[in-house]
Amino acid sequence: MGEFYYNSTMKKHIILILLILTTSLLKGQEKFINSGIGFVRFGDGDYSGINYYSNLQFPVLKSLDFKVGLQIANASETNDDYYYNRHNVFNFANNYNLAITPIKTNLFRLTISAGGIWRYRTEIVFNNSKTVYTSSGSALRMIENDYNKSYDVGYNVDITALIKLAERLYTGVCGQFIGYNKGSGLYSINFSFNYRL
Repeated sequence: MGEFYYNSTMKKHIILILLILTTSLLKGQEKFINSGIGFVRFGDGDYSGINYYSNLQFPVLKSLDFKVGLQIANASETNDDYYYNRHNVFNFANNYNLAITPIKTNLFRLTISAGGIWRYRTEIVFNNSKTVYTSSGSALRMIENDYNKSYDVGYNVDITALIKLAERLYTGVCGQFIGYNKGSGLYSINFSFNYRL
């Protein structure tokens, strides 16, 4: 019991010290919250939809930043007239990137980042349809769908170009490409907001 309490207390102290050191190292350096929303294409352009991302960017070296973020992407089509093309794809991902800003002026920033990513994906796609008849002779169309879910890891690359709107606020565009070890990747173009903390 005493050993457990000692180990637990030591861990808390180590975490506290690391937080203090990190805060002191980052003090006075630029840290950003980046968010964006835009258009996404899954795979080879089979499905199109909407993309949202948000990440925290902070310096680790003089010219190198670290970014940790979340991404949500969804593509769906439920038009009854084209039931054979029905689908619903949902993608939730968490990425860890290293970033450089080769162009940085008072009014413009260009940032390039790359790193690893993992995702959880669900997919509902049309499988088959058939017509059945009720006892009254009415025809009903029955649709069969496949439901798949998976976890995966991969890589991601993004390029962000921003212009300064205010002292702490930037806006611009962000292009993303994400490839996965299994299954299809995605690419997106987004309207981006960047806030300097």
